[in-house]
Amino acid sequence: LQSPIAKACLGKSLGDEINVFTPSGKKNWYILSITYK
Repeated sequence: LQSPIAKACLGKSLGDEINVFTPSGKKNWYILSITYK
């Protein structure tokens, strides 16, 4: 995987927090749903 967001999501579950370091600083998100397509 090349995407920093995709890497941060690996192994996470609903309700987990992911942290990604971007050029503009650290970003935090919570996983609210998971959809498979």
